[in-house]
Amino acid sequence: MLTGQILLQLIVILLVVQLCGMLCRRLGQQWVIGEILAGLALSPSLFGALWPHMKIIIFPVSSLPTLQTLGDIGLILYMFSLGARLDTHMMLTQRRKAIVTSLGSILLPLSLGGMLAYFLYPGFAGAKATPLTFMLIVGTAMAITAFPVLARLLTEKQMVGTRIGTLALTCAAIGDVIAWCLLALVVAVIHGTTPLAVLITLGATVLFAALMFVGIRPLLIWQARSIRSEQWLVVLTMIILLSSAYLTNAIGIHPVFGAFVMGMILPRRATFIALIRSIDQVNNVLFLPLFFVYSGLRTQIGLINAPMLWLVY
Repeated sequence: MLTGQILLQLIVILLVVQLCGMLCRRLGQQWVIGEILAGLALSPSLFGALWPHMKIIIFPVSSLPTLQTLGDIGLILYMFSLGARLDTHMMLTQRRKAIVTSLGSILLPLSLGGMLAYFLYPGFAGAKATPLTFMLIVGTAMAITAFPVLARLLTEKQMVGTRIGTLALTCAAIGDVIAWCLLALVVAVIHGTTPLAVLITLGATVLFAALMFVGIRPLLIWQARSIRSEQWLVVLTMIILLSSAYLTNAIGIHPVFGAFVMGMILPRRATFIALIRSIDQVNNVLFLPLFFVYSGLRTQIGLINAPMLWLVY
């Protein structure tokens, strides 16, 4: 039953994504914007408002977690592929610029978001919120960069291999780690615990990155030289990829960070390049769009039902 439901959803999503993507291309926008608009078109705000019964039949609430999981897997594979296409030497030469730029791009919106939240607190905070937690949540939301969306935009503009594109992705990767640490801090403050969770998350992330570059990368190089079976080479690589994503998820960082680092340390050998290309052929058409469509599917524009809300948003 669920399999048939998901297959039907995939058919509808693929058709709407293609229509919205082609429309955005004609308007001079990126394909990923079309994927997000496809989600909005299929959301309760449009499809649900025009054909509510059909919306329930095609996209029942019970099936959405499965759709989200498929989208997350598609994103993990995409970030792995993106990391494998980056020039790691260029990233290392720009690490100082990336750190300074990342900190600057987070501190300014974090401060401005916190100041805005101070004035919005009386009218928008929930019953259990305090001024500090509300300011932290709004400031953190304003400071976070949409790493996957930025990656898609740079890929479509063919800027991934350029210095500015590499710098932007490096900044986004650093900012992603800082953003998750900020969220850990917010959770710690809300629940009244010590900020030790932030230090644990940050330390575990640094340890993970060191393990990947110092331990796993030499293993991958040895694996590429020693294993003759292409099937086993691909299987072991996929196991390490999924393990990397699982570890960062367990640490408290999004799984895409682990997949991105795995792609960065992947040896640039013919077998691995062929693996990346074979993944991209299916993933970029079928699974990756689900991640961006799912974001739109959960959006309910009708909840913004007052002029003040429109002004704030």
